[in-house]
Amino acid sequence: QKVKDKAQAVADVISADKAVAEEKLEKARPALEEAERALKTIKGADIATVRKLGKPPHLIMRIMDCVLILFQRRVDNMAMDPERPGPKPSWQESLKMMSQTGIMRIMDC
Repeated sequence: QKVKDKAQAVADVISADKAVAEEKLEKARPALEEAERALKTIKGADIATVRKLGKPPHLIMRIMDCVLILFQRRVDNMAMDPERPGPKPSWQESLKMMSQTGIMRIMDC
């Protein structure tokens, strides 16, 4: 009986955690759907424009670091950015990803 009670207690905790996780997921769903809609508006020409920037704005490089992480791509080893507080962006890796054939298809997954 002790084992059964302990198992039930664990099951109750898991059930409560699951309910909280599902609630958070539902709250996040509209933002996810909006992001997916925004992603569908990106054209190949937009990526080409960003790729051609000699020294892109810092925010663009930061966003591209996020894209690298989301797509599980390589980012540069951590080094402090000499121009800004925080780590140096992985811009060269971003350029490689944007130059990849089929990048639009990959983003449409």
